[in-house]
Amino acid sequence: MKIHMTAARAAGGTGTGIGRASGLALALAGSLALAACGSSDDDATTPADEGPSRVDIAPSDDPDGPAEEEDTGSESSGGSAGGDESSSDAGSGDAPSDGSSSDIPLPDPNDVDLATTTFDVTWQDAVATALERFDGDVTSVELDWKRSAGDYAYSIELQSDAAGEYEVDVHATTGEVVAESADPDSDADADDVLDVDAVTVDVADAMQTALAERAGAVVEWTLDTDDGAQVFTFDVVTAEGGDDLEITVDAATAEIVEIDD
Repeated sequence: MKIHMTAARAAGGTGTGIGRASGLALALAGSLALAACGSSDDDATTPADEGPSRVDIAPSDDPDGPAEEEDTGSESSGGSAGGDESSSDAGSGDAPSDGSSSDIPLPDPNDVDLATTTFDVTWQDAVATALERFDGDVTSVELDWKRSAGDYAYSIELQSDAAGEYEVDVHATTGEVVAESADPDSDADADDVLDVDAVTVDVADAMQTALAERAGAVVEWTLDTDDGAQVFTFDVVTAEGGDDLEITVDAATAEIVEIDD
């Protein structure tokens, strides 16, 4: 009886051990299955997490974007620089605005070729301005570079029996009076008086007549009287070594009166 009871217990103990082992095996298998599921879930969610991250990176936020914009700005700046060069070229193209004077050495850096340079104010305008300031007769008109104007200006000389002589400088571009002087003690000379209305030859035409005789650049001219005739006298700088000469043209007939070397 004892033997059978022991065997039965042993068998029962063994069965219990097997049952416990089986339970442990099942528990371990369940844990592994859960772990596998968890790992699978993590793997499944990873792409989903990466997805929104890529969507949030818009093209404007791309690090290469600003670099491209900077390059575009640089190119735009280069275009502007090109525009400046074009402006500079245009400016240099306009530089020889004084015509033949660009080929002829002028005696003074302030001089221009009056044969190819025009001014807003005519000599007749300058005379009218002078007559508004002095009651007298015009004796001479001169166009030259004047220190008083820092530019070309007309010098108009007038005289009267009562007030003597008067001289006024009128800016050839603005028409402003830039200088004036009077000599009340000077005696008037009727032979010096200009008949402005009798000047029928345009000064530009008279210059072309003079330059047809001697090519050069006109840097100064004067309208006054010579032996009773009204004449234009042009100060001409020639190409032959920059020689300076005076050519006188009749202001009524446009004929050459004199060439003074």
